[in-house]
Amino acid sequence: MMITTDISSLLSLISASVAGFLVLTLLVSGNRSALFLAAFVAVFFVSLVGSALGGIEPAPLPHAFIIWLIWPNFLAGPFLYRYISQVKPESAALHWLHYLPAGLMVLLFSIGPFDTAWPMLRHAVLPWLWYGLLLQLLAYLVWCLKLIAPYERALPHQVSNMTGVSLGWLRQLCLGLMALSLFDLLFAPLGRLIDLSSLRLWLGFLTNLYIFWLAYHATRQYFAKIDPALTREVAAAVESDVAGGAEKYLRSGLSAEAAKDLADMITAVMVRDKLYLNPDLRLSDLSSRLGVANAIVSEVLNGVIGQNFYELV
Repeated sequence: MMITTDISSLLSLISASVAGFLVLTLLVSGNRSALFLAAFVAVFFVSLVGSALGGIEPAPLPHAFIIWLIWPNFLAGPFLYRYISQVKPESAALHWLHYLPAGLMVLLFSIGPFDTAWPMLRHAVLPWLWYGLLLQLLAYLVWCLKLIAPYERALPHQVSNMTGVSLGWLRQLCLGLMALSLFDLLFAPLGRLIDLSSLRLWLGFLTNLYIFWLAYHATRQYFAKIDPALTREVAAAVESDVAGGAEKYLRSGLSAEAAKDLADMITAVMVRDKLYLNPDLRLSDLSSRLGVANAIVSEVLNGVIGQNFYELV
């Protein structure tokens, strides 16, 4: 008996192998914060295995079971969100709400494909569920980017060493997934006009490899503790183009003269205590030595000294 396959299955098999290796790497990295990202990549692994098996003749598994392997993709968005939500933890009671739609969908397709009584209904519903999957993933990606943005803005103002805490790679991962999802949404209507199958095949393959390469950064990622007050009250202000000395300190009520005095104190403490030699120095450490709130120190650094905390150190 001769076993045949096509290029689509071969590329899916290569991607699945990379995804499987990445899942194992994340699990054995010892970084507990990477567990949800490992689960996110594992969803891709299951889906890619299903795609690879679907192009093999004769089919190694029942066709209905191969179709079922695609639908755990509904868990991809929640798992990615749970990983990124470490920058802003939420109530544990809300965690399970993210899995509810995915759980119902997986349950539906755990029963449906093996029930011969509803094949026509299943085929009618499948395209709409696929669009629902893409829209759900896009909604989670937008949500994730909204969580990353304030965290990234606050980092230079609160930590002196951003190695391993910056989420630039994760932002690129979300944008790559968003581009691929948007292409998939347009693929069906455009596919009726021009043949985009080869483009979709290679674009999906290369995007998957790029996403997996980005996800490898999670092995060395940890999340810095960010002062919420500074993030809310200062991040927008320090990046604004407000002109004038005293106007810059309206939020803290600090006068231009007092701000200049505090700037001199900051410089003196940094030189006297050689704080610049500490690679793990945090804004809160400097503020404690000065006896001044984090937000005020950050405003003076940006408004008078002309540097954020990361640049100062």
